[in-house]
Amino acid sequence: MGEKNIASAHLIVADDIPRADAIRVKHDAVDRLKETGIDHLTVEIEFEGEGCYSCPVD
Repeated sequence: MGEKNIASAHLIVADDIPRADAIRVKHDAVDRLKETGIDHLTVEIEFEGEGCYSCPVD
């Protein structure tokens, strides 16, 4: 089957960022990371005041 490089990322954006800007940030991040050789990338947008719901608690 071969090897594939995969990654996931959480991007934190301002609470008041317009939706179109948040989508642009996400797409820019995906484009830049794919240039590094990542074959599959999952990106989640987190808002500043939201915190990371799926992050482990210390």
